[in-house]
Amino acid sequence: MSQIDKDIRFLKIAKLIGESSKCMSRKIGSVLVKEGCIVSEGRNGPPCNTKHCDERSVEFYSTIESAFSLEKIVDRCPRKILKYSSGQGLHLCIAQHSEENVINQAARNGISTLGASIYCYCCLPCKNCMGSIINAGIKEVVCLKVKPDYDTYSRILAEEAGILVREIDESEIK
Repeated sequence: MSQIDKDIRFLKIAKLIGESSKCMSRKIGSVLVKEGCIVSEGRNGPPCNTKHCDERSVEFYSTIESAFSLEKIVDRCPRKILKYSSGQGLHLCIAQHSEENVINQAARNGISTLGASIYCYCCLPCKNCMGSIINAGIKEVVCLKVKPDYDTYSRILAEEAGILVREIDESEIK
């Protein structure tokens, strides 16, 4: 099996894992791979044993965001209700990113992340996730291809830390 075939296979699995996310905004999944085997999986969503957005009261959000005045959260992300753009209004978001969760799941189960590859069914991880990836000793990030100037900060951090970033065009993952 070629490297691109392996990449596509693991990205398909990450996509499938992301589909089970409870996040009402984006369903992102990641897998951690060592020696060709998946050793951990993660999806974006709330931390273990905490309430999800749709389980929280409007009063909860009203104390955080004065503009919040809807009667009930049903199936829409609180940030989307208030028309925040992607990456904005994160003070309302309880979710951990899938990249953080895949690393935390490995740690929780005593699995070393050193030298692993992370497959993320999303574009280049944000700078915070890239920092976690670097500190976890992960050597390679495989994700979906985006514009070259997307999240320049993450690219710079990855380059400085010697992390190999390989991007796959989403059209290749059928």
